[in-house]
Amino acid sequence: MEAVIRRYKYTTDRPILVCGIHRSGTSMVAGVLFKLGVFMGEMFGKRNKLSPRGYFEDLEFGKNDKAYNANEITKKQWIQNIKTTVQKRKDNPVPPFTRWGWKAPAARINIEDYIRLANPEIIWCQREREANIKSLERMFGYMIDEKTNKPVRGEDLYEYGIEKYELVKDRCLTIQMENILSNPQYEVGRIAGYLGIESDPLKAIDHIVQDNYAEESYTNYL
Repeated sequence: MEAVIRRYKYTTDRPILVCGIHRSGTSMVAGVLFKLGVFMGEMFGKRNKLSPRGYFEDLEFGKNDKAYNANEITKKQWIQNIKTTVQKRKDNPVPPFTRWGWKAPAARINIEDYIRLANPEIIWCQREREANIKSLERMFGYMIDEKTNKPVRGEDLYEYGIEKYELVKDRCLTIQMENILSNPQYEVGRIAGYLGIESDPLKAIDHIVQDNYAEESYTNYL
């Protein structure tokens, strides 16, 4: 009898999107997903002192968002790039991961389009207001707002993120950064349960290996 070769598949084609305001724990949650068996991208941004445990941010999606938000590509090009990347991820599952997704805080800007184009399960990260604003100002305070010609205000970034959150809060899992830090086992269990991932939450709590890697490939985090 001729052997039947079964192609490796993810448990579902539906992706997972980790989103939220910058500096709200998106990298932490993306790292948790990675350790729970979710493929988060082929290449990640390098870790640094702002995120010493790694960003887990898929550079392919990130570069596309950055180019569109900077008006370097048209919306039509941006949409086509998303469709191409999503299809590539679906068609090329990576063992032993059981699902796939990506982390992109900037996706909040165009969250309605992402829902329409990719139908992702969304995990939205939140952080206590004042702490988030201070962190945003440390990260973006050197930038100049083109409309006002003044430094970018963390408060404005935070309030804009909350506006976007209001659009999706009824269709996403909200993870509060302070909660996942104070009770990681419970919050990681919530994430696994929401996504239907059968994996021991304990293995994802200390979810990043040593910090001495310079390369960006996801294989360094296995």
